[in-house]
Amino acid sequence: MRPPPRRFFRSKARAVSGGLKLRAGRGKVGETWWGRRWTAALESFGWQPRLERGKVYAKKGQVLAVRVAPGKVRARVQGSRGKPYEVTIALAVLAAKDWRRVAAAVSRQALLPAQLLAFEMPRDIEDAFPKAKPLFPASRQDIAASCTCPDAANPCKHIAAVHFILAQEFDRDPFLLFTLRGISRTKLLTLLRSSRSPVRRAGPKKEPAGADLSGRIEGFFALPKELPAGWGPSPARLERAPLPGARLKELGVPPFWRGELDFEETLLRYLEAARARAEALLRDC
Repeated sequence: MRPPPRRFFRSKARAVSGGLKLRAGRGKVGETWWGRRWTAALESFGWQPRLERGKVYAKKGQVLAVRVAPGKVRARVQGSRGKPYEVTIALAVLAAKDWRRVAAAVSRQALLPAQLLAFEMPRDIEDAFPKAKPLFPASRQDIAASCTCPDAANPCKHIAAVHFILAQEFDRDPFLLFTLRGISRTKLLTLLRSSRSPVRRAGPKKEPAGADLSGRIEGFFALPKELPAGWGPSPARLERAPLPGARLKELGVPPFWRGELDFEETLLRYLEAARARAEALLRDC
């Protein structure tokens, strides 16, 4: 007599609020080439089915917290059980001598350091890294991940969800990828400055011997006849910026934004209310 067929039940994740949500819609994840490069590397390892399940988790906001440190990512992901699962993702860090070589290679091209200062990952940055220690993982052996869930597969959907949140955060701050590889933003920029050729700075202009400075001294403390621009009476009405939220767009979304609503739209509403209130106060003065 045959035993009854085994039945498998798909567990449903517990709903959470305030989790880190993947903002991407359908298709590829990542607004920048380096964010897409991260997920493309994972897909090349044959993890596509697991990654798709993790993407669903990431979009639902099941990732509760993520902390990026040199060589390691620690995260908490809410699954079907009461206690969130602990996820760890580890990558090898580069030694100090390797980072000096990377900084020297980057500094040889003037545009690359400028792009990094603008929080943009140069497309040629991968060429500066040694083949044995690439910036992005080249094989599944480059990533050591673990999760406290009972799923024996690796990556499980909880690990995969963290990978997608990481890609989203790399979009916002590419220096997080360098942190994961073992160097902070401050240290990397210091290395880039020290790797550049020293520039000889011109000293202060010296006055010729015996120069008459009396005219300059007499007018030093004199008051200007007209006030500089911006020192006049306060405007009766606040002028609206030609591009509302331009500075906000430049600053971008805060790290690991947890809001249910779009950050930019939400804050713009508050800024508009503050502007209207300020105008009302000026009219009452």
